[in-house]
Amino acid sequence: HVAAALKKDTVALFGPTKIKEWHPWQTRYRLIDARDYGSLLDPDAVNTATQERYLKNIPVAPVIAAVEELLHS
Repeated sequence: HVAAALKKDTVALFGPTKIKEWHPWQTRYRLIDARDYGSLLDPDAVNTATQERYLKNIPVAPVIAAVEELLHS
């Protein structure tokens, strides 16, 4: 939210969430969805008290590629 308020380019990593409701705005951004790399719970079924970390499904390479794309465009 701070990046959007400051109009800074953003690479946003999403786990089980409603991306269309929570994606960055007012800035250039790239979204990386953990669902593209493994199965996830429905966003409404997530127990926020769990120790499970859903972003661990995301490999480093797509994140670096997204950062490089924003830096060089």
